[in-house]
Amino acid sequence: MEKWRAGCCRHQPVLEENLKNIWRYWPWLFLILLSIGGYSIALFQQQSQRDDIAYRVKDRVPVSCDFDSNPCEIEIDGQIFSISVYGSVTPLKRFKIILEGDSVENAMVSFSMIDMDMGINRFVFKQTAAKLWETPVVLPVCSARRKDWLAEFTIDLVGAGKIKIDYPFNTQ
Repeated sequence: MEKWRAGCCRHQPVLEENLKNIWRYWPWLFLILLSIGGYSIALFQQQSQRDDIAYRVKDRVPVSCDFDSNPCEIEIDGQIFSISVYGSVTPLKRFKIILEGDSVENAMVSFSMIDMDMGINRFVFKQTAAKLWETPVVLPVCSARRKDWLAEFTIDLVGAGKIKIDYPFNTQ
């Protein structure tokens, strides 16, 4: 048993030297990993931009539409979509958005502010009836106390078509 212990420890200086060599290359390894992460983020953003280009129609709601009052009807390529908001549109208070459309397969709404990162505020609609889709929404509080929002509706249509509708609005 003594021979084994003595034999095991005789390689300790070699192991310590190998660890020192590994730590010497740590800054280079960190830079390589950082570069790979940056490349991955750039690739993801490029893919997101391609997805935006894939939309058949990108439209904006009429100026006459008010986000938290009457339903807003939008006609795109002969199809009529209606967006209704129920509840008070105030940050940190839940309200509901209902989307009505004939050939909607999936729908999502995301909220942002122009020139300000508000994090991920994305809500997926669930179908409640034949042509009705709804989602509960809670807006975050803007630390700069801005109240100008942009709701971006992404609608996947039956037959692989995509529509993106921008809906600017102000909160209370």
